[in-house]
Amino acid sequence: RKVVRTHLHNQESFNSGLVSARRRYRLNLCLPRRFCQWQLPVGKLPSNFLNIGFIRAALPRAKVVHLRRDGMDTCFSNLKELFSNAAAYSYDQGELADFYLRQRQLMAHWQQVAPGFVLEVEYERLAREPAAEAARIMDFCGLGWEPGCIELGASRGVVNTASSAQVREPIHQRGIASWRRYEPWLGPLAARLATGSGI
Repeated sequence: RKVVRTHLHNQESFNSGLVSARRRYRLNLCLPRRFCQWQLPVGKLPSNFLNIGFIRAALPRAKVVHLRRDGMDTCFSNLKELFSNAAAYSYDQGELADFYLRQRQLMAHWQQVAPGFVLEVEYERLAREPAAEAARIMDFCGLGWEPGCIELGASRGVVNTASSAQVREPIHQRGIASWRRYEPWLGPLAARLATGSGI
């Protein structure tokens, strides 16, 4: 009986923690106050994939869109960016490749155990066919089509991220295979990625 009581107490604590986390998340979206006008906030931190289990439990109506990109392009994009301590793995080609490969494994896990919770979107297809892919994303999120979805340069909404300048640009294909100009210096990265499955 003691084990059952402990289990029930732990479950109640866990559920209470989820409710509290949901409340704090919504409160944090409203800081500063101008963000309270958002009806559908978007969290695009690269590390969100680590929290999908928690997100699924705390925010069961959440929609997760996983933008999947070529391994070399993804890693090169991270390697050339100064993230400070937020992404220390991104300064070593081997660690970066390992992180990318583990991320791919974890996302495959979520596709298997929670089908339909995460929408896979290929970066390259989105860049080449923005209207079709944006329509698929909007449908997954239960939203109607709006032309502004692909007219990003015209958006004047609030952006509170380091990539605020990028989100003002029109959709383009410049990032596809951009690593090739630096291929002679990316040997360790390419070699490590080649050891992974699905790359």
